[in-house]
Amino acid sequence: MEAERSERLAKDVGEGGRRAGSGGKRGSVYAPTRRKQELLATWRAAVAVGFDAVIEAQLRVAVGASVVLATRPDGTWAHHPNPDATILARVRAGDGAYRLTTVAPNHALLKQIFDRLLGRPGEALAVDLPVLPQVSDAELAAPLAALLSRWPGADG
Repeated sequence: MEAERSERLAKDVGEGGRRAGSGGKRGSVYAPTRRKQELLATWRAAVAVGFDAVIEAQLRVAVGASVVLATRPDGTWAHHPNPDATILARVRAGDGAYRLTTVAPNHALLKQIFDRLLGRPGEALAVDLPVLPQVSDAELAAPLAALLSRWPGADG
């Protein structure tokens, strides 16, 4: 039985493990990885084209904004991107053709922007400080006068 086992072990020594010529060739990229890299490059190129608009939109949502809406002939409301002074005066006067809408700031997005720009804040640690004794000015005056009298050149 021991002889069979040692024969089997001797036979298994050459199997498994790394083999010469196996695996991908040096410098080659696995096909799914290549597709992922191509999609990422396409996505980055598309975002780069309108990156300023993306940043402006994020900031507008994060900070909040006041928007003027105007009625269309069909009764629906449309965003009026650049209202002039006359339109703003009509909004303030209560003209029904225009309305002012305010979008509240998005605090979660503001936090995310600051975390990306400045880094996440460090961990807050609870620190117990010793309670300092309360000393009045009168109690401090005598030791301070004695200390100052010993100071060179503090004669008066």
